[in-house]
Amino acid sequence: MSYVDLVMTPVGGTGLVIAEDAVDKYFLKNWLEKKTANIFIIKISRSLFTPTTSIANMLRWQMPWKRDNRGL
Repeated sequence: MSYVDLVMTPVGGTGLVIAEDAVDKYFLKNWLEKKTANIFIIKISRSLFTPTTSIANMLRWQMPWKRDNRGL
């Protein structure tokens, strides 16, 4: 066990999840999805900008761009 294992991994992981949630809420939902009607751009953006959510969706046998709180 080292400093990295005990401190940096949980802090970095939590920071990544918070950053992805902020990108999903403020950039994707409130800006991009209101500015464009192109479904392909929305799906690709959701998959690329929120990789942990996309991987979690694939593990649930869902499409990577699916969000439980909104359509598409």
